[in-house]
Amino acid sequence: MNLPALSGPALRRRSFPVRHLTLALAAALLVAALPALAQERDTGRHKAPVPKPAPKPAESKTAPVADPVFTAAGERWFVGLGAGLLDAGDLYRVQADHPLAWGRDGDIWFTASRFTATIDPGSVITAFAGRRLGQGRWWLRGELATGACDVTAEALLGEGGAVFPCDRVSFLTGTLALEARLTAYPSHPYASFGATLSDLSADQDPQLDQTLLGARGALGYRQLMGPLQLTGEVSLRRMSLDLDGFTPPTSGVYATFDPATELWLFELRLAAAAGW
Repeated sequence: MNLPALSGPALRRRSFPVRHLTLALAAALLVAALPALAQERDTGRHKAPVPKPAPKPAESKTAPVADPVFTAAGERWFVGLGAGLLDAGDLYRVQADHPLAWGRDGDIWFTASRFTATIDPGSVITAFAGRRLGQGRWWLRGELATGACDVTAEALLGEGGAVFPCDRVSFLTGTLALEARLTAYPSHPYASFGATLSDLSADQDPQLDQTLLGARGALGYRQLMGPLQLTGEVSLRRMSLDLDGFTPPTSGVYATFDPATELWLFELRLAAAAGW
């Protein structure tokens, strides 16, 4: 079947809808793209910043510091001076059947039926020196100390009591001890233990004079302050005491005499030393 040929006007009438459809499709695509274009356009409003991931902490490249160890290097000697407080215990107890006048050479101190003679706290000054042994943990330390304390009588008077001075004793003490430093740091705690020999002398009663032998233990801390070493120390001495030939200071007859057989000396000391 032969189809009629389309002339120019007819062809234009048939292509008109196609062109409009093409334009309509392009307009639809443009309308769909407008929101995206509006977002890309700078409107003066800033977008919320996107948070950046936190940077990882940088790993330390410094090697851990090792604890110091004892070595043969460093100081070999130290010398110093110290001062502190000295305290001790009871010397003896006396009890009579009735009140007696206590004293010597006609000097009456007090009248009571019983009392306890006690060494009161006093002062002490110490000079010391130390020598390193081996790698430095162990040291040999020698000391010479002098101190004095009052002796008082705690007497029972009726329903109460009173304290009376009765003498004063002095100590001249030498000590040889082994000291152990507990850490290798320049400032360190330490402990020591050694033998001690002390000369005890009384101002008024020579019967108390004697030589005491015993042991001494101490704990302390040494702080390095430039060229100086500052030390705080507590020590305890246990020494034998012999009062067998001692006579209580009275002319009367007493019932019991209870002397101490050992003397405990407690010392609290602050000291400064230099080492080389």
